[in-house]
Amino acid sequence: MDTTELAHKLASLGQLDFDAVSVYSEALQHVRDDDVRAAFEQFQADHKYHAEQWGAVVERLGGERPEPKVDLMGQMADWVTALRSRGGTVGALHALLTAEHFHNSRYGQAAEWDVADEEIAALLKRFLGDEKHHLAFIEEHLGKEVPAAAAAASVKVDDVPANTERCRCPSCPTYDACMREKQQVIFCSRGKSDCGPKAVSCMCGQCPVWAQYGLSGYYFCIQGAAT
Repeated sequence: MDTTELAHKLASLGQLDFDAVSVYSEALQHVRDDDVRAAFEQFQADHKYHAEQWGAVVERLGGERPEPKVDLMGQMADWVTALRSRGGTVGALHALLTAEHFHNSRYGQAAEWDVADEEIAALLKRFLGDEKHHLAFIEEHLGKEVPAAAAAASVKVDDVPANTERCRCPSCPTYDACMREKQQVIFCSRGKSDCGPKAVSCMCGQCPVWAQYGLSGYYFCIQGAAT
């Protein structure tokens, strides 16, 4: 990978981390649990540090240090919408679970780049470790926060045109060519795909159908319909 391409990709990672800082700011407005709040503040600081480091590296590579900007479009807008639609500590955990899945996916890909600069390669692996730590905490704490009774409650997602139109499955990183060819959607209602998809990251937490029915699960295309 040449220097120009690497600088561009690292600038993109830096913007992703800056977006995460803003999402954590939103999440912290909803969190009431002291342990979760302390962890979120640390994770937010990690993302800020990552963004700052990538800015310095881009500059060292001869590029222009990117000016972090709040991007209220795309992924970030979906995460913020998910936070505001549910609220509370559990809602914040669910929204950040989706966000950190996405960050883990992006950093996992970045750690595989062909990077000759040992310092940059080390930073990519180190920051991937941070992302894995964030995700592990959220997954573990979310399991404690969601009562077993609620997790076991029967939820039936209606297979109706309105839900089909609002389904976010086709824009999910896990959604593959086979599912697209078969036009498979709303797995939370219809059940898992027969395409055998591989888990990449899950956007269920950003879906308006998921929020409307108060779902708590993910990867319905692999695990099966909400029950």
